[in-house]
Amino acid sequence: MDLADAESSRKEAPTQRELENEKVLFCDICQHYKDYVKASMWCSECLELYCSPCYKTHSRSRSGIGHRTESIDKYLEKHEFITNISTSCQKHSKRLNMYCSIHDLPICYNCHENHENCTLEYLPKLVKDEMSEKFENVKKRTNNILEQIAVLMSTVEKENSSITKKRDDFVNSVNACVIEILKKTDMIKENGLRDLESHCNKMLSIKNQLKVIWISICRIKQQLTKLTLHDSESHAFVSFLAMHQDLQKYECQIKKTLDDNQIQIINPTINFPCDEVTYERNVRPFPPNRESSPTSFSQQTNNLRLQDYEMFDIPKGKFTNNITGSSFLSNDCICFSDSHNNRLILKSVDGTYETCDLPFSPVGVASISNSKVAISFKSSIGIVDVKDKNMENFKFKHSDRFGCIACKEEKLIVHVCGYGFYIVSVQGEKIRELKITGSLSSSFSCMNNEIYCTYQNESLLCCFNLQSGLLSGTQPSSKLAKPPAGIACDQNGVIFVVCENNIVTISTYDMNYKGLIKRIKRMKKPSAIAYGSENKRLLVCSEIGKVIVYSIKNEEEQT
Repeated sequence: MDLADAESSRKEAPTQRELENEKVLFCDICQHYKDYVKASMWCSECLELYCSPCYKTHSRSRSGIGHRTESIDKYLEKHEFITNISTSCQKHSKRLNMYCSIHDLPICYNCHENHENCTLEYLPKLVKDEMSEKFENVKKRTNNILEQIAVLMSTVEKENSSITKKRDDFVNSVNACVIEILKKTDMIKENGLRDLESHCNKMLSIKNQLKVIWISICRIKQQLTKLTLHDSESHAFVSFLAMHQDLQKYECQIKKTLDDNQIQIINPTINFPCDEVTYERNVRPFPPNRESSPTSFSQQTNNLRLQDYEMFDIPKGKFTNNITGSSFLSNDCICFSDSHNNRLILKSVDGTYETCDLPFSPVGVASISNSKVAISFKSSIGIVDVKDKNMENFKFKHSDRFGCIACKEEKLIVHVCGYGFYIVSVQGEKIRELKITGSLSSSFSCMNNEIYCTYQNESLLCCFNLQSGLLSGTQPSSKLAKPPAGIACDQNGVIFVVCENNIVTISTYDMNYKGLIKRIKRMKKPSAIAYGSENKRLLVCSEIGKVIVYSIKNEEEQT
């Protein structure tokens, strides 16, 4: 480089503001030697940017003679979209100069500590090696898309022309049908109004019965206050026995009303099949999805408490633990998924640990039986035999990003980020998809025919039907200040939620809330929760592998 070129290079050296400006392009040659100099020319054959000194060297070299070049201003006019692409790290505001092939992500030097165990490549060198191949790939895909759009547009135009021609015939057919439909709807209207009137009378009757019970209970409450103030202990004791019998009678009446589904919420609708117009009542029991009724359902969660049963630390792997899921097996063993070490951890009843290496980083785990567990990965599902430590040949894979996983009656329910849920058989066949509007948090649990989960950044517990994906109910809760780290359900209609270092229980019968643990011991950031039905145990685990197992106690049963 001569003296004039060196002077020119110093004049083009960028300021700190220009270095931070993502729209300033630099010489590829100088940037390779970590010297940021503003580019002034672009070579369309080498696919590289040059500063003035490097451009002179390039144009005089044997390999660069005759190449098509243009100024940086013309280059930016043709490729304006390039200036809108971020070339700085969003976290550290530094230029992206490295590429992580494990996470498929460009990074800056300050990001190195989060990618210590990854394969890193110098970004300018990688661009030079792969730019030509990527360019041809994008060009080919662009042409394919344009060809497909042309075919689709032609098909749409033909279809539109066909619909226009048949529109008059369709209107005439509809007018003929309207006459017949009006005759049938008059009859449906009469039958439907008669049914609604009958239902209204039935609900009024139930309301009067409940009102009588309400008055009786209030009378007992007043008598209870007077007894504690004025009567003797012997007289109060006899009175308490009579009150107990009356309360038991009223509880049985309420239980019978619920068990017989006497209270029904109806939604009168008219369906229009192709061959017949019908009236349909669409009965939905209230409360919904109640397979059994406890004697006093309002006390379902009030009597629950948690008692410390066991505490332990999961052994550390090659890298720091990152526990993403946990599950009880039917033989009371516990399994954990560890994404940092790509492993499945099994803890037996006697306290010994076994590990099973996994091909990818696990996202969630769910037990299928006492010998098999299902594991969700980023875009696939695997089934592991915990006895043989082998992964079965499970054929279900998808391009979508998977979240947590659950097992219900030999069906796997996996959360699909940004979409909803997939329901897959244990043989690997997709049964159905559940499209859920909105962005759900990854944590969820299944009970009966329902999926319980929350929306991201909302303190709202949602219930979706497992067959249709329709919203069955929502319940706001001040207890859920943030999306929960985990949700677990027992078989009696109780939901356990771990969130912000506390544990809350929610009843699905009457949405009654109770805080069980206000501050979890030894744990700052819980990451998973699991329920063991055999011994009524609740497990809470942190990311680094600190585990607490609670025994679920019912105070009423103990007394």
